Amino acid sequence: MAIDVSREFEAELHNRLSAGPYKSAEEFLRAKIRLADEYAGQIRAAIAEGGAQADRGELIPGDQVFAELDQIILDIEQAKPEE
Repeated sequence: MAIDVSREFEAELHNRLSAGPYKSAEEFLRAKIRLADEYAGQIRAAIAEGGAQADRGELIPGDQVFAELDQIILDIEQAKPEE
């Protein structure tokens, strides 16, 4: 099978092959597909767990969630060394 890709994508693939542990485009793509499948499985599990928590009444108000996320982002930004 031949796959047509843009010049930019081809250049990126060549860069990654030369910099990484992969010996061929096929090996790289196989690894990335495997990773995408694992990530999709993690997302499905997290959604299922969230549904189970909701069924048990373990919900957190949205404004509290966003406040906590804002604080996490602020903490990360403050922890970055100044450039």
